[in-house]
Amino acid sequence: MTGLERALKNTLALSAADIFGKALNFVLMAILARQLTPDDFGGYTTVLSLVWFLVPLSDLGLSQVLTRETAAERERAGLLLFNGLIVSGFLGLGGGLLLCTIAFLGRYPDALRVWIVVASLAVVSGTLTQTGYAVLRGLERMELQALASSLTLIVASLGGLTLAWQGFGVGAQVMFFSSVMILGAAFTLGVLVRGQVRWQKQVDFTLCKQLLRMALPISVLIAYSVALRWSDILILGQTRGMADVATYGTAQKVIDLTSVISASASATLLPLLAQRWRISGQKTHMLFLRALRFFADFGVGAAAGLSILAEPIITMLFGGRYAPAGASLRILAFAFLFQVVSGPTGTLLIATGEKMRRFVPVIGTVVGLNVLLNLLFTPRWGYMGASWAFLGTSIAVFGVRQWIAAEHFKQAPRMFALLWRPGLAAAGMGGALWLVQPGNLWFAIGLGATAYLLVLGIMGEFQQTPYPELWHWLQERVQYALPKGA
Repeated sequence: MTGLERALKNTLALSAADIFGKALNFVLMAILARQLTPDDFGGYTTVLSLVWFLVPLSDLGLSQVLTRETAAERERAGLLLFNGLIVSGFLGLGGGLLLCTIAFLGRYPDALRVWIVVASLAVVSGTLTQTGYAVLRGLERMELQALASSLTLIVASLGGLTLAWQGFGVGAQVMFFSSVMILGAAFTLGVLVRGQVRWQKQVDFTLCKQLLRMALPISVLIAYSVALRWSDILILGQTRGMADVATYGTAQKVIDLTSVISASASATLLPLLAQRWRISGQKTHMLFLRALRFFADFGVGAAAGLSILAEPIITMLFGGRYAPAGASLRILAFAFLFQVVSGPTGTLLIATGEKMRRFVPVIGTVVGLNVLLNLLFTPRWGYMGASWAFLGTSIAVFGVRQWIAAEHFKQAPRMFALLWRPGLAAAGMGGALWLVQPGNLWFAIGLGATAYLLVLGIMGEFQQTPYPELWHWLQERVQYALPKGA
């Protein structure tokens, strides 16, 4: 199986499972948004935000290192997994204790403090789960990661829906979510040790220290990602209250669902870049440029669609009282574009970990900028201030990643050459929707996507690498699936 075939298979596996699981979670959040008061819905959003803030932060970049090292030396997968679990276990406990501290020091209602403490169990188990996912990615068994992650999300969503229909509130939702996270960790690790790796119960303190030492520079990049994604909601909850968190959270949920494909592609890209980097800088550059074109085409189209259809999407999913979130979603759509088109550079930085230390100060500055913008904007403008802070930080990150890519390959990516066709296609999408003025949201989405792809095709975008390779691969798969003589 070629690198392109593996990349496509793994991206499709991760995307399909994640989309299905997140679609169910979307339904749960939409029902809760309609069933709960804005304050209660904002409280539940805050608990989840704290968990997903601390899980990657507690991981400290360890899972990225484990993926890279497993991809490079698969015969050590069992040893890496066992010692990785020792390290991540201590890190997860630290994250859980930190969450308990936040619960009592933060400006939260007393009832919410209790549920934040309960959610500390989800932080510990989530950190262990990330270690299991890391080894699966290194072994390029993304379909197993997809199975484990989607099952966890599906069970959590279906159980949450059942509780919502029975009229249970925030407390029951948090307890059930935390229980499912614990079971998800057990299932993921069970899949690994029973069929994928040879379990090596050998405590290697030197390896543990080595893993931590390699992870620390990556932790700055992880801190940036975590701060960019969650600090806005957390600062918003401390300065404006739960109702603003609920409004802003609905817009972020739409961005989360849209990000599934690009996040899955990034997860697939990491082991491929890690392998090629050890073989040839030229092959690494070629793969990087191919990934950039895919990310640019997807990012521009998705951002344009979200911006044009922001308010109908919000009202259909979460109800009319959250219609103001449409203005926030328009801003977040542009931030999403900058994030997506710079995504392969972040993956490259992790895959070539020994080059990361020189970029740590700049990345740390971006983290500080994000927190500063949120502290300046959200107390005054609420969820709209959080949206502008998110956009400002995304633009800064895009600029930094352009510089990183230029430093690594001794030449900057030619972003204009990648973006002019998608940009014109997005204008074509907007023109088609303006002319037709469709009243049905699903018809509007279909029309917009068709117009975007049609204009891209007319301008010859799909004749550029890697699309001919991809088309050839698809033809081969179709011919293989057809009966002989058909």
